[in-house]
Amino acid sequence: MAQKVDYAALKKGGYMRQKQKGYGSLRLAVVGGNLTAENIKTVAEVAEKYGRGYVHMTSRQGIEIPFIKVEELAEVKEALAKGGVGTGVCGPRVRTVTACQGSEVCPSGCIDTYTLAKELDERYFGRELPHKFKFGVTGCQNNCLKAEENDVGIKGGMNIEYKEDDCISCGVCVKACRQDALKMVDGKIELDAQKCNHCGRCVKSCPVDAWKGTPGYIVSFGGTFGNNIYKGEELLPLIPDKETLFRVPYIRDHVDQIITIPDTELVEAFLDVMEKHKMVVENSGLLSVAALRHLSCQGLNVVCVLSGGNMDVITMASLVQHGLIMRGRIFTFSVLLPDRPGALLSIADILARENGNVIKLEHNQFVNINRQSGVELKVTLEAFGHDHKDRILEALSQAGYQAHEVDTTDFYH
Repeated sequence: MAQKVDYAALKKGGYMRQKQKGYGSLRLAVVGGNLTAENIKTVAEVAEKYGRGYVHMTSRQGIEIPFIKVEELAEVKEALAKGGVGTGVCGPRVRTVTACQGSEVCPSGCIDTYTLAKELDERYFGRELPHKFKFGVTGCQNNCLKAEENDVGIKGGMNIEYKEDDCISCGVCVKACRQDALKMVDGKIELDAQKCNHCGRCVKSCPVDAWKGTPGYIVSFGGTFGNNIYKGEELLPLIPDKETLFRVPYIRDHVDQIITIPDTELVEAFLDVMEKHKMVVENSGLLSVAALRHLSCQGLNVVCVLSGGNMDVITMASLVQHGLIMRGRIFTFSVLLPDRPGALLSIADILARENGNVIKLEHNQFVNINRQSGVELKVTLEAFGHDHKDRILEALSQAGYQAHEVDTTDFYH
């Protein structure tokens, strides 16, 4: 018998199942869009030997090798590793960090984007999260990488300083400024700080270095790209150095505590909001409600911000199912019965007396080689909660039946 393939586990490591049976597309980790010549040679050799001789370039600077046979996946990863090429990730975890070429190559760049991308990748790549998470790093306000379309976008900027004594009033910086933040008034340069976006064009254009610029970081939060596009928001002033960037002073100054919420509690919150408030909210938008159980806020007025209705019918049904199971309102038990008329009726009588509502029933005569040794009855019930469920199981036990609870994840099927 062929061994069952756990495609969900393989997807975590960047292997995505194709429509063609037995094949998948393997995503590679390309940090900051950079590969060495040796890396590229390795990828080409692997694609030629194990795929169909080509690769796909993704919208996030990545590479995917399609038509990799699942049984050859381990061999493929080993071949890639020998050439210094790692695999990417899929699903709810931190993805490979993207970056433009930055100040090391681009004349407009204000920061070294690739070095920063590598540092972010080393810190966060592959971390398990409730939802996929993306970093994007771009070198300047030209924003070639569209930083604001990432969960966290980092854009290079400059904190500028004007040296009036060095200025020759040529007006080049005024013409270079795209924000209309600079004006020439009576032969002197005037800066409107409210209009300045820290692009640094004045610094780069000045022929006598009258403008001095210190590189910094402009950070945006909450951007998304896909079915729903949302531009991330800049909540902080220009961050002056990398050490401060990694500490993020906004969090230090304004966040008292960070709480992590397990998926089980999010399911509970989803069911509460749906049943009590008749609202459908996606899991990530329910974090504030789920977090209430971890806060000492009795007697206080607390406002929970709910966001996002990105929920399809199948996902909603699955959440409702898991929520009811977790609350003991749906459960399944299995019991062996003698294979004779009336055995099933006696079970039905017990369930009726205990007010258990049958959702699904399976009567399997082939669980034993000798049917006289017993047949299996598997029943999925609706109950009022865990106490009611325990009473039903206890009633079966008192009647002489050795009933035991089993997994209740597929009662819809």
